[in-house]
Amino acid sequence: MKFQVVRTSQWLSEKKSPCQEAIYDKEKEMWIIEFNTLNDLLSFTKENGDYIVLSTPTEDGEIPTVEIYDDYRE
Repeated sequence: MKFQVVRTSQWLSEKKSPCQEAIYDKEKEMWIIEFNTLNDLLSFTKENGDYIVLSTPTEDGEIPTVEIYDDYRE
C-alpha cells in the first residue's frame, strides 16, 4: 500500500526526503513510500524513531499519510 510520508520536524516547504526509503513523486509533489506487509510498516517504525502517526485520506483519490513523529506539534 502506498503512503505519503512526512516528518513532523520538517517544514512542508523543505524538499529534503523525510527518510531513506521515500521516493519523490513529481506529479503529486510529495514523498511516497510503499509497504507490502504490516511487518514492513513495523520495521519502518522501528528504524525511524519508534513513533508514527497514520492518517486517512481527506478526499477521494488521495493516499493515506505516514508521519514520522519526531518533534512536538499541537
